[in-house]
Amino acid sequence: MNRPVSCPAGEVLINEGASDTRLFVLESGTLEIRKGDKLVCEIDTPNSIIGEISVVLEERRSCSVVAQTDCSLVLVGNSINEIIDTSPRLTKLIMQELAERLVATTSSFANANDMLLKKGMNLDG
Repeated sequence: MNRPVSCPAGEVLINEGASDTRLFVLESGTLEIRKGDKLVCEIDTPNSIIGEISVVLEERRSCSVVAQTDCSLVLVGNSINEIIDTSPRLTKLIMQELAERLVATTSSFANANDMLLKKGMNLDG
């Protein structure tokens, strides 16, 4: 199920806390990822996967996604089982993206902890 989706600037594509299992691929434009009122990051790279965490975990949305500019996306699935059954390539891309984010987060945590240790503090306790 691939269906084009347009999201005009300022529109909310995904609401934090929503029960929503849609997965998107960004074709063009810039999206803001927000946790509460805090900007987490901006995504403007074509073929970026949007909404994968909630789809894979089958949980409520952990962040909101807002179009910063007019965006074109493709809706690629409504459930992780549908995606696994119909698109092994997309399944692999989701796994790779999640793994890359985990590596980056682990590295950031280690760097922050090292900085705090130099100041006599520790994130681990």
